[in-house]
Amino acid sequence: MDHSSKNRIAFVAFIFALVLIIVLHIFIKPSFFSDSESDDVTVIRYVDNITGVQQELIDRFNEENKGKIRVELVNFPLAKFSSHERKQLLTKYLRKKSDQIDIFSADQVWIPRFSNWAEPLDKYFTDEEKGRIESSAFEYCHEDSQFIAVPLFTDIGVMYCRNDLLKLHPEYEQIKSELKNSVTWERFIEIGKSKVFRNHPFYVFSADNYEGLMCSFSELYPRETNLFSYRNSLMDNKIKFAAGFIVDLVNKYKISPDDVVLLQENNLGNFFYENNAVFLRGWPNSFPSFYYVNKNTSENEKYLCVPLPHFKGEKKRFVRGGWNLMLSKYSPNKEAALKFVKYWLSDEVQTIMYERQGFLPTLEKFYTDENLLNKYDMLKFYKELLAYSVYRPTGKYYTIFSDILTRYLKLSIKQKLTVNEALKKAEFEIKALGSGK
Repeated sequence: MDHSSKNRIAFVAFIFALVLIIVLHIFIKPSFFSDSESDDVTVIRYVDNITGVQQELIDRFNEENKGKIRVELVNFPLAKFSSHERKQLLTKYLRKKSDQIDIFSADQVWIPRFSNWAEPLDKYFTDEEKGRIESSAFEYCHEDSQFIAVPLFTDIGVMYCRNDLLKLHPEYEQIKSELKNSVTWERFIEIGKSKVFRNHPFYVFSADNYEGLMCSFSELYPRETNLFSYRNSLMDNKIKFAAGFIVDLVNKYKISPDDVVLLQENNLGNFFYENNAVFLRGWPNSFPSFYYVNKNTSENEKYLCVPLPHFKGEKKRFVRGGWNLMLSKYSPNKEAALKFVKYWLSDEVQTIMYERQGFLPTLEKFYTDENLLNKYDMLKFYKELLAYSVYRPTGKYYTIFSDILTRYLKLSIKQKLTVNEALKKAEFEIKALGSGK
């Protein structure tokens, strides 16, 4: 490497570090850097994207523990940071092994990669406490057989529909019935080509090169496997079919607009509303989140939440996700931080999170207690979808490999590369980095 290349790399590293410092100063309350706190109060630093309801719950925790524990929030709001950007910033900061972060939230697929910086939790939780967590969510909070994260809320892929627009179709009642049982992709495309929707984007999904595109891709790949293992090839016919289908939604069937390649979770809702789209691929908490951005859309009856489509002759397949709390191994405040983590697993907090923000609970009782299922009709619906849920591949290098694949999938959607070219290039880069196991 020549001297000028080294200088460029050093300059880029300096700029990134400077940006990180500026970001932390902007989004961390001033007391984060202050030593003026009373010796009797333990200050916990918590990194997350916080909704209004979560802020209320944090304020309640602070009030209940006044004089003993106070949570200081490092907020990376979705309006300013996509989950991908938050992952990059959080990774850079944790690598410094700083004791300035006690707790951080992590997407389900981040857990293996972030486990190097997280405190194992088995010794801090009783068997009874662990047994209250929904079994599948609990299983995926492990890495190398260690309980390493606490599930904050669960997610499952769903589809939102503008019911008022769907009524324009002469077969409305029939279509509505099909949608409630998961319509086939073949039928969904047929509906989308109807002239009544020609002035509306029909199906909107996140297709920028980030994890949202990987979720849609995983729902189209009809078998359980680790895509990024040396034992498998991205040139497998079923993988090529799934990738080709995503590309065809935009370029062949034309039921999705070209602009999907610009969409992530922080601008998807606005695009959906502003362009009067008919369908949107989202999550159970999408509508409440979009509502806070678009307060004039409070007419809930205008929107249906239905299962995503599936291929004829194939099983239904909905990607499961969720966000989790991880305790930094470098935290000097583990006892107080654990009290805050366990706070989110209380029945009351989980209920508020679901009722007010649409976050699916992570406690087993919400899916087995008939009284709760009778109380929350939509919870029954989500429970049925969870029976068909699939997880994305796991592994310490998954997020890196996912970034590579979605980058090339996006180029294929933009018709810069054919599907075969995109998958070959992605596979070459992934294999060069090593196994995803």
